[in-house]
Amino acid sequence: MDYQELALRILASINVFLRLIYWYLEALFRQFVPPPMKPIDGETIVVTGAAGGIGKEICRHLVRSSANIKLVLWDLNLRDLEKLAEELKKNGKGVKVFPFAVDISTRENIEAASKLVKDTVGPVSIVFNNAGIAPTGNFLQLTNDQIEKTIDINLMSHFWILREMLPDMVSKNHGRIINICSMGGLKAAPLSFPYFAAKFAVNGYTETLKLELDMFKMDGIKVSTVYPYFVQTPLIKTLTTDKEKIRQMPGPFQKFLEPAEVGRKIVDGMRREYEYIYLPASIPILTFIDYLVPMKLRKQIQSHHSTSFVYKDAEEQKMFNSPFLVTNPANQMDKKEE
Repeated sequence: MDYQELALRILASINVFLRLIYWYLEALFRQFVPPPMKPIDGETIVVTGAAGGIGKEICRHLVRSSANIKLVLWDLNLRDLEKLAEELKKNGKGVKVFPFAVDISTRENIEAASKLVKDTVGPVSIVFNNAGIAPTGNFLQLTNDQIEKTIDINLMSHFWILREMLPDMVSKNHGRIINICSMGGLKAAPLSFPYFAAKFAVNGYTETLKLELDMFKMDGIKVSTVYPYFVQTPLIKTLTTDKEKIRQMPGPFQKFLEPAEVGRKIVDGMRREYEYIYLPASIPILTFIDYLVPMKLRKQIQSHHSTSFVYKDAEEQKMFNSPFLVTNPANQMDKKEE
């Protein structure tokens, strides 16, 4: 090895070392000074599961962030959807809202609804994959329909939505994708087998999507994964807590999160282009510690946490008795602006 080659290797090593130092310092700096929020003026935004819970709060915070957006609402509950649309138009002072009653449990419905959105509203530049269901019961008690619907809504709908909306983002190298995963996409619990299976898959495919976009130099398309703890929404209305066990848990996990605060943090995190949004922020610390402790202790902690929550009767199963709507209320939508 000649001196020139040795010098080049030393310089390359120094370069890597300096970059590592810079990245660590930057990460430390951002713990105290968050990046500025980017504007969303002029964006066309789709929110699935928009009529209630986290989805409704996301929509409310979006219109507070900008009145110059086109907000497309997808949900099964058309009555609540139209009520929300009126509220958003009133409070958004000029925001254009387009409610669609859409069943996202099938690829065909998503394709049809996506085409209608593109034709009547325009290409989508931001999508919140938020809709989800969570049937409860042990694995052998759950029906085939419950398992299939959960996977179709909580996971497969993401694939079909992105297949429809991502091409327009790629063509402009501009867009944002926000996938509402769950703390349940990092740590499992009993009595909702398909829910946790879907959330782990959402976590995994989102990481792959980020890598593919990076591989093809699509740096203008930002992807965020959201990991909320239990949130006070109808999705968990059948959960009650063992108050004695809850008091023994870490502070941030002793109560359910409020939807309004969760919606605000999701929108703010999206505008700051965070890749990961943990609610509460201590989730990654706890998951890191979890993998440092012995397996038996980890199982003991999991068992304690899992039995801190008790399911009431199967009220939530009623959702499977409701017809899955497929409607396109184009006559109620604002006309696409030229």
